[in-house]
Amino acid sequence: MRITVRARCAWAAGVILAHGACAQPAPTVELASVVELPRLVDLAAERLGLNIEYDTRLTGSVTLRLHGDLDDTSLWALTNRLLAARGFTIIRMAGDGTYSVVALERAASLARVEPLAQYTMSQNGHEAGFRAVLVPVRGRSLESTVAAIEPLLSASGSAVSIMESQIVLVADLAPRVRAAVLAIASLDADAAAIRPVEVALANLPADRIITLLAQVTAKRAASGASPVRGELLAGPDNRSLLLIAPPGELGRWRDLISQLDRQEAVRTESYPLSGMAGDAVSESLLRRFDPENHPRLRVLADDLTGSLIVTGTAEEHTRVQGLLSLMATAPEAVRRPTRTFRLKNRDAEEVVGVVQSLIASGVVANPNIDVSNSAAVTGGGTPTAGSPPEPRELQLTADPVTNSIIAIGEVAELERLERLLKDLDVRRPQVLLEVLIVSLSDSDSLDLGVEIDALINGPNDTVAKLSSLFGLSSTGASASGIEGNRGAGLTGIVLNPGDFSVVLRALQSLNQGRSLSIPKVLVASNEQASLNSVLEQPYTTLNASDTVATTSFGGSSDAGTEVSVRPQIAEGDHLRLEYQISLSAFVGAASDPSVPPPRQQNSIDSVATIPDGYTIAVGGIELTTEGYAETGIPFLSDIPLLGEAFKNRSKSGSRSRFYVFIRSTILRDRDFEDLKYLSDLRTTEMEIDDGWPEPEPRVIR
Repeated sequence: MRITVRARCAWAAGVILAHGACAQPAPTVELASVVELPRLVDLAAERLGLNIEYDTRLTGSVTLRLHGDLDDTSLWALTNRLLAARGFTIIRMAGDGTYSVVALERAASLARVEPLAQYTMSQNGHEAGFRAVLVPVRGRSLESTVAAIEPLLSASGSAVSIMESQIVLVADLAPRVRAAVLAIASLDADAAAIRPVEVALANLPADRIITLLAQVTAKRAASGASPVRGELLAGPDNRSLLLIAPPGELGRWRDLISQLDRQEAVRTESYPLSGMAGDAVSESLLRRFDPENHPRLRVLADDLTGSLIVTGTAEEHTRVQGLLSLMATAPEAVRRPTRTFRLKNRDAEEVVGVVQSLIASGVVANPNIDVSNSAAVTGGGTPTAGSPPEPRELQLTADPVTNSIIAIGEVAELERLERLLKDLDVRRPQVLLEVLIVSLSDSDSLDLGVEIDALINGPNDTVAKLSSLFGLSSTGASASGIEGNRGAGLTGIVLNPGDFSVVLRALQSLNQGRSLSIPKVLVASNEQASLNSVLEQPYTTLNASDTVATTSFGGSSDAGTEVSVRPQIAEGDHLRLEYQISLSAFVGAASDPSVPPPRQQNSIDSVATIPDGYTIAVGGIELTTEGYAETGIPFLSDIPLLGEAFKNRSKSGSRSRFYVFIRSTILRDRDFEDLKYLSDLRTTEMEIDDGWPEPEPRVIR
């Protein structure tokens, strides 16, 4: 049963020796050496004027060795301490001013819960030995606060966080509660003073510094050194740190950061590509390294040596070696892929022939790189990316249907092939060639002659006939005179029948001729073009035997214009031109049906460089012929003046010229506007319908 005790002065006199009368209690009290716990509780209640209830199970006595008297406050503290040592404590329940002595394990569930303000006001009075206080937390998380004060609590105490209210419920013996409340206040004060501080980094990235600091603090804790309080976060640009720590810890953090933020040494090493594409490997490696965290990393693909040159720290080199080893172990289907290159301007079979000739000469094939010769440029490191496989020939196939090239080979070979095809597969400019073939002929002839026919009657009826004949007239044996030929030129006849006849003939001939042939042809650069305009003259052949003779086709002879050109566009709008030009013509009838007619041919064959847009004379032939003929009667034709009547003179001259002119026009426009313009001019000139609809006006009603 529970007993409510108000100590009386007379009852307590038997336990203690007081220094004063009951009506006037002394400020101090002296306790006996052995005191029963119930009597001690009664004494404290009497001296302090408190109502205390306790269970009858509160028994036992304690032995005291005190030096001097105790005041009321010390007596109350001693009572609470001795009760706690025996597993009891004094609490105050909710809604009641009576103090209760209960078992210590039940105190947390029975003691009233006090707000912090009420707890602070009651500290100056006689507080209960066990208290439960609601302590608000402002600057820290509840979890960290509970974890921080748990070491201050006794085995019977507890600290519970109330999430919704940001409050910690602390229940324990009064001294422990007091220590916990002070600790929470101190932690809150430190948290209120904590502000994020940005620490700039000069060399290493923030995440690297955080990793190193975590390792350093772990080693310090393992060695027994005091931990450094605070947290670190990487800045937005990874080039600074956000330090969150109490003001007293900032200096320690700054010292650690400055010791770790030092520039790490870099070295340059060369690694074999093992048949892999240098640019692709370089891009793949750089994608795996954050440029902000690895600002000094440099990766360069050297196609000349088939290697990869890397400049970086030791850690970066280790990662590069691992990545290269992983790439080198890729399956053959990955290392030797199949690619299709579609050509837009060149013939696929022609380009395959060019590339295969380069493969045969070793230009496109992948070089076999020896790892032992791939030493580090600086640092002396030995690459460990694995030995390259034996090189295999690049396989090429042309697909005429799609005008594509199908290639199977190492990635590096395919990249070199792709670059080569970009240079080869270009649209070549076209050239419009106009060949002007001109034939000129001039001839001049002069014929002048006199014929005389005279009859001389001699004695005895003898008749003598004297004539100087040069073919200017026709005479006969029985002719009585000269009959003039009705030929061209001036012919004069003087007749005196039976006596004499005179024929005077004068003729001058002037001939001028001009023949112009202008073949035009459009041809791509470095391509062959031919244009022929030929007349075929057939002839027969006679096959004779003993019994029969047959006539059959013997063949034909050609005459006309034949042009063959191959232009090649050079730098500076110049044109290297290979040309063969021939102009032939029949110059008469055949002497016999079984033989071809006579033919004259002028041809020119050469290689020249000509400018674009100019008409250039590339060659020609000029023939000049002069002739003089004089026939006369000996001795008589030599007589001055009189000798002209006994002679015939003929003078002739001819000049034949053959010239070849070439005009080139390079057409470079990607949309063929220049070719369209030139074609429109010829279409209009020839009155050819271009197929475009003609707009006609219509009446709109």
